Amino acid sequence: IDKVSIFKFVSLVGAYKKGKHFDNERAKKVMSLRREKHFKMEFYEPVPICIDGEIKGAKNIDFTVVPNGFKFVIPKGSEYKYRF
Repeated sequence: IDKVSIFKFVSLVGAYKKGKHFDNERAKKVMSLRREKHFKMEFYEPVPICIDGEIKGAKNIDFTVVPNGFKFVIPKGSEYKYRF
């Protein structure tokens, strides 16, 4: 997602909540979707990650996507507080 004004962000929230953001021409101009089989995330400082129920700090994380292998779940009402 590109950096956008608060007004543009608010105007796109409805399409995002309905899962229609990639059908919305205005949203397509500021959002992109890529499908990758492998990707790496690098952070400036260690971020907490959960591996088998244990919290570890990591600056680099490698992902290899296994079709239908697992889903990421973020509980309703949780707060994401780490920026990268």
